[in-house]
Order: sequence, then C-alpha cells, then structure tokens
Amino acid sequence: MKMTPLEYVRNVAIGLDQMVNTILFGWPDETLSARCGRLGHRYPYKFWKVVIDAIFHPFQGPNHCVNAHIKEGQRYQSPPPTERA
Repeated sequence: MKMTPLEYVRNVAIGLDQMVNTILFGWPDETLSARCGRLGHRYPYKFWKVVIDAIFHPFQGPNHCVNAHIKEGQRYQSPPPTERA
C-alpha cells in the first residue's frame, strides 16, 4: 500500500517525536505528547501538557496529549496488517 505525501510527512513527524521522547529517557515507541497525556498529573509533564495542547489546539482541538495517549493504547500508529501470499 502506497502512502500519500501527507501521510509520509506525518509518519516522519511521529518518528521524530518518538526520538525526542527517547532522548529524554522515555519509552522508544511513545510520543512526547502521549507521555505528557499519561503523566500529565505530575511535574514537569503537567506544564508541557499545557504547552503541547495549546500548540495543537488549532489543528486537533482540546486534549491533544490525552488523545495521543489513548491512541497509543489502541496502537493507532501501527502499520496495517500484511497479507501473506
């Protein structure tokens, strides 16, 4: 299945986000947004959750970090299943 240019850019952005989270001692397969959504009740995540939510609010509405955490749990960003010949 071929991806569109927009999907490609989105995937690269998610990969960079996961890399930044890993550099900051987070789980490698988790985005920084999902980490802030998961740990948003603790400092410094509470602060960064507000900042990230404000940045993404015009594009995705409120609660970006919590929604990112929910999508991580649903494996939303996993590749589609492959068909075996």
